[in-house]
Amino acid sequence: MTARDFKNYLEPLREGKNLLGFSGGLDSVCLFFLLVGENIAFDIALVDYNTQKQRLEIIQHAQKLAKTHHKKCYIHYAPKIVRNFEMQARKVRYDFFETLIKEHSYKHLILAHHLNDRLEWFLMQLSKGAGLNTLLSFQAYEKRGFYAIVRPLLYTPKDTLKTLAKDLKFFEDDSNSSLKFKRNCFRKHYANSLMQHYSKGIIQSFKFLDQEKERLYPLVPVSQRHGITFFQYSQNALFMVDKILKQKGYVLSFSQKEEIKRHFFSLEIAQKFIIESDKEHVFIALKPPKTLSMPKDFKDKARRLNIPKRLRPVLYAEFLKQPMHGFLIRFKQSLINL
Repeated sequence: MTARDFKNYLEPLREGKNLLGFSGGLDSVCLFFLLVGENIAFDIALVDYNTQKQRLEIIQHAQKLAKTHHKKCYIHYAPKIVRNFEMQARKVRYDFFETLIKEHSYKHLILAHHLNDRLEWFLMQLSKGAGLNTLLSFQAYEKRGFYAIVRPLLYTPKDTLKTLAKDLKFFEDDSNSSLKFKRNCFRKHYANSLMQHYSKGIIQSFKFLDQEKERLYPLVPVSQRHGITFFQYSQNALFMVDKILKQKGYVLSFSQKEEIKRHFFSLEIAQKFIIESDKEHVFIALKPPKTLSMPKDFKDKARRLNIPKRLRPVLYAEFLKQPMHGFLIRFKQSLINL
């Protein structure tokens, strides 16, 4: 298998530990052998949703590949998902990956999204009404706090992978043919035909769009402390909120984005997330699971330090976990150091 067309996207993986999200399907099997051929060190992680007829065979194949090529193979047996399968499965998958990344100090999460995946997503979001950030949600390199996601196949058509995999063993996911999933409808009725006739132009268009996105939305330093993600306020603040919430598994609707602007970045979203701001920063945090009664001295200190009201219960919940002298002052100092 040749890596000639992918080498630019493999370079980040030559430093640090890597974890490959593996499914046993065409794309992840191709990527497995591509990485092996390039002598890139990595381990694999597989989630069993207990939905595929061949699930045991897939697990055995993953374990065999890992053993043959001297890699660790992590398997997570997911609980049954009763509704919103795609969204819940994604959350289960990323929670598992991030747990492994933290426990074993992986630097990169490698995912096998390819060009067809990207086009399907693009068309789905286009049909709903979406901005540039949502349309181009997939990136070849995406920094996520304590790790980065790398997608080496993002500009590679699925037909190219089929050619590369002609002598490899892989498994077809039965759910890929079910039209009850919106993505499969877009694949069958629109994306496959477009890729068949216009793949070269589609690749070039995505590259142009990615370059323009980089110019429009330069990287903004993001910090995290005591469960609160924050960054300096700028004209791209809504873009950053949208991006950070996506990383946390939540996609904002158009109406929610408008609501955020109307409330000047000070509100709750979906009864789950707190968005808050001061004159210089925007903050995002999970809403505490229960209302805590804050003592008067804690409230007074937070008020004197000009810590926004919606953040105070979040900080108090964290303070109870790790009480320390100067807790609020240290948080305030972290804003100055951003």
